[in-house]
Amino acid sequence: MGEALLALGLVQGSSGDVESKGGLPRRRRLSANGVAHAVGQDAKPEGGVCSHVGGRLGPDDRGRRRLARQDGRAPDEDKACEEGAHQAQEGLRNSVRRHQRASGLVRGAGWPEDDGADKAVAPSWETSMSEPWTDEPASPDGREPAITAPPAALWLTGLLVAAYVFQTMFAPPDLVQALVYSPEPGPLARPLSLFTAVWLHGGWGHLAMNAAFALAFATPLARFFGPGLRGAASLFLFFLACGALGNLGFGLIHSGQSFGLIGASGGVSGLAAGAARIVGGEGGIGRLRSPFVVSMGGAWILSNLIVAVTGGALMEGGAQIAWEAHLAGFAAGLVLLRPFARFAGAPSR
Repeated sequence: MGEALLALGLVQGSSGDVESKGGLPRRRRLSANGVAHAVGQDAKPEGGVCSHVGGRLGPDDRGRRRLARQDGRAPDEDKACEEGAHQAQEGLRNSVRRHQRASGLVRGAGWPEDDGADKAVAPSWETSMSEPWTDEPASPDGREPAITAPPAALWLTGLLVAAYVFQTMFAPPDLVQALVYSPEPGPLARPLSLFTAVWLHGGWGHLAMNAAFALAFATPLARFFGPGLRGAASLFLFFLACGALGNLGFGLIHSGQSFGLIGASGGVSGLAAGAARIVGGEGGIGRLRSPFVVSMGGAWILSNLIVAVTGGALMEGGAQIAWEAHLAGFAAGLVLLRPFARFAGAPSR
């Protein structure tokens, strides 16, 4: 960003600036006023660009005096030019800061000249302007944090673990049985169990698999929905809605049968679908026919068809895998992402 503004100012300042003085044609000069014009500042000096901008570039003082004599300027004019360039640099800094605030790179006020709340996110202007920087403050020791997942994704994963601990250590068997979803005598006979079954699991291995995938797929969604209570609520409700619709899809296929269904696989499948659309849309909501969404959906269908053919051969103890809930939850995630994005105030495109 800084390089683009600086280049624009230099080009504006250099256009048409060809003069002759003392019978010698003067080369095009870069005007400090051109730099200032690019950032909306008014720099008065009209001499050639100083031999160093920011006090670190260009030749020494002797070289500057030599350049000043060749350019037809006195050393005093060269000093005035340096002051003008310094003013232009200050204007450039302020313009970049205003642009970053407007574009959302910096959340909230607090640049160094303000209240100082976000001093850690301001770039260092003493280093090269081409050096990349991030709006996330670095750790005190300069190392990357071990966990970079958003809090909402961590809370969702933690709730899955806490629910299983409650299921195995505190909940009476009758209560657990009441929370299990069953399509008997009909898929909507006990509608509340569509949601409660999401938080139950058949063992630590079952829980670990769902929790790991939930954390992986919830991370981009949590960043997409945004921080705060509204973003976290959108993530939780999206996960729960996909899980319930996944269970309902299973119930519609096996209506009237005495199956008991537990697990968060339908919700995790919905998270996978939402993450696929975000990746396919490069941070926004990608089209359903975008290459990444199509490839992700194809892989999801293929893997679950393999599960449908092999049955419980891949699970410990021969437990059946509800591949129907996986596919229904994935389809729900593809469709529900846009309305939940509106609820969260996230960009829908």
